[in-house]
Amino acid sequence: MLVAFMLVLLAGGTSGSFAVPMKHVRGWQWEHIWLVWSFLGMLVITLAIAMATVPDLGAVYRVAGLLPLALTALYGMIWGAGTVLLGLGITRVGLALSFGIVLGTSSSLGTIIPLVMLHRDRLFTLAGLFMLAGVAVILG
Repeated sequence: MLVAFMLVLLAGGTSGSFAVPMKHVRGWQWEHIWLVWSFLGMLVITLAIAMATVPDLGAVYRVAGLLPLALTALYGMIWGAGTVLLGLGITRVGLALSFGIVLGTSSSLGTIIPLVMLHRDRLFTLAGLFMLAGVAVILG
């Protein structure tokens, strides 16, 4: 339990501190910051980790097929657009307010959408009502 708690603290700290370097590159436009971050974080580091941990990465991609890879790329581009908009929000309204809005919205939608799409019959059970109450607290 202690290890899990420490991992949660580590994840929260790293998630909340990723935008700290933005304060130290004042001469850069936000587009430059996010371009470097996107290139390194989503392409170079991700590909390096995948190549280091998956024995035959090319075979995995071949077996997966074109449609799943294309859908993954499409959803990744949508996620990337959201990330760029988060960057704009951070520069406009600040880190704390941006993260509050984004994490509150994403966690509430990430709870409600799967519940409605996959387990609609459980929506108005005791567990479902507790979940909806928790989402209401998050949004509040």
